Amino acid sequence: MKSAIPFYWFERDDYERVRRLIPNDRHIPDSFDEWEQSAIKQIAQLEARGISIRKIMVDPQEYSVFCEVRGMSPSIATLGTFVMERLRGGNA
Repeated sequence: MKSAIPFYWFERDDYERVRRLIPNDRHIPDSFDEWEQSAIKQIAQLEARGISIRKIMVDPQEYSVFCEVRGMSPSIATLGTFVMERLRGGNA
């Protein structure tokens, strides 16, 4: 059984809060629709290569606390750490 790779996922209603946490990053475009379209395309490309993906829902408040407790600044890199920990069942 192959393990899944985590992929951060946002609710439409939370997207603006995420953008405020991680401003000026090309991975977090201006609109939810633009982000979602790009994310769906990326997931399809990975799955076409046989890579299993697991969407990890990101709550902006939970992610913000995660960063604060660890002394990290919100970024795409720390978002990756957050979803990886969530996938492993840790208290992210």
